[in-house]
Amino acid sequence: MFARLISKLEAHFAAMEDQRRDVYLASSADLAELERRNQYFDAHHNPFAPYYPDAQTDWRR
Repeated sequence: MFARLISKLEAHFAAMEDQRRDVYLASSADLAELERRNQYFDAHHNPFAPYYPDAQTDWRR
């Protein structure tokens, strides 16, 4: 039961990350900016890092 819950949560968070990436890439103005954003996202994307801009910081208080 616990393993099923973990897999559902993992799938949910993966879908959220995919949607976030799609929105970020879709907002590019042209093909060159799309490529730059894609490379930046691939190089700097780590949602569990403490310096990640969207990371929740409430747990540190």
